[in-house]
Amino acid sequence: MAVFVRDYIGIVRGVNREFIEIHQAQRSLEEALEDQLSETGLSDALQGVSGVLSLFFGMTGAGAVASAVFSMISTLSSTELETILLSVREGRQFLADMRDEFVNDPDLNILTVELPFLEYDTPSGIYRVCQGRGTITGRL
Repeated sequence: MAVFVRDYIGIVRGVNREFIEIHQAQRSLEEALEDQLSETGLSDALQGVSGVLSLFFGMTGAGAVASAVFSMISTLSSTELETILLSVREGRQFLADMRDEFVNDPDLNILTVELPFLEYDTPSGIYRVCQGRGTITGRL
């Protein structure tokens, strides 16, 4: 069973490839929340972006993240699930915008952003999910 712990602003700093992978991970999370991916399907989808799991979700291992996500989903009412899904979609759009920052500025190497997160304590460990739009705080 997952238990909501807190919401907070976290700082994520990364290069273009990391923001592409973070966006892919957030999209996979969105698909799981929409009931389009099973726990195994989510784990498989996250295998390709395993390098950013600890940076973004706060846990390592695609299987652990998938287990935490489905543990969280199992505790939510349909209204709570819809609310989180909308927030995750907004977060995914912001992450897409961050990818575009690198396309629009070829001299950009690293972005630092503040992102809003929800944190859950699950049997797999502490897990966090980006819940909306963030703010760019640094460009190198």
